[in-house]
Amino acid sequence: NKHRLGYSEVQLVQKMIDGVNALWEEDKKLQKQYFGDFPFIASTHSLVAKHVTKDKWDQLKDIKTKTSGFTLAKAIACAVQFDNQHCGIYAGDWDSYKDFAPVFDPIIQEYHGI
Repeated sequence: NKHRLGYSEVQLVQKMIDGVNALWEEDKKLQKQYFGDFPFIASTHSLVAKHVTKDKWDQLKDIKTKTSGFTLAKAIACAVQFDNQHCGIYAGDWDSYKDFAPVFDPIIQEYHGI
């Protein structure tokens, strides 16, 4: 408690925010160092976690659909951000199914039991 003396509540909250932000930046740097640009998928039990492998990511990560410029990163954003997704993938446009077929096809097949 003696470390808090002389600071206002606002200053202490700001110190906490700065500390969390510093940890966040450090974590992002370490993730990039050890995993490259392969995203951390928070929904670990989702179909995205099962079917978006490093090889598929490297193959598809730079593709943008002609219709709307949709990317694989945008398609799997829900599975990356939230930990409660079952499928975790969304097509941004019709081209998504074609351009990202190595990911979409097995997910759709497994989801529908085909």
